[in-house]
Amino acid sequence: MTEPRENPPTDTSSLRDPPEPTSSRYDRVTDLITGPSRRLFDNLVSLGGFVVGVSVGIPMAYTWNLPLPDFGIVACGMAAGGGAGVFLAGGFLMVYRWFRR
Repeated sequence: MTEPRENPPTDTSSLRDPPEPTSSRYDRVTDLITGPSRRLFDNLVSLGGFVVGVSVGIPMAYTWNLPLPDFGIVACGMAAGGGAGVFLAGGFLMVYRWFRR
């Protein structure tokens, strides 16, 4: 059997220190909002607006006692609430970007 070889000594002077981070966490969040992934941020805000709108719209549609079956009431609540939520989310993004300039 062969004897295991010894690892060569490591010269620590040849190892570079890792570079310092060039951006802070604030810069990374700002890049998410205004940088290359801006469309992702816009889509997440719109999706959030839709979800909030639907969660408000469906109970409101039930309180109006519409002469529709349950699935019709849910559909009306989703359409009205989701549309209003996306509209408000778009308004938020527009105003936010206006003041960020």
